[in-house]
Amino acid sequence: TMQGELHTEKIKRLQEELKTKKYKAMVVAMLDEVAWLFNLRGSDIDFNPGKLDVHSRVFVSKTRAQCSLVMPS
Repeated sequence: TMQGELHTEKIKRLQEELKTKKYKAMVVAMLDEVAWLFNLRGSDIDFNPGKLDVHSRVFVSKTRAQCSLVMPS
């Protein structure tokens, strides 16, 4: 991984790997992996109490990536 790599480049690289391995899609569910993939940092959140309870899922296919973050009530 290159420092300063754009999230679009990371997704494109992941999509190329999916094609190489002949996978249709994958789900990224661990919050730290979602944060890495989209370059999200704690300072990106206006109020970050230190422990953020968020459920995250990213669906990545050969042609698209969709992220959903859900704050449990």
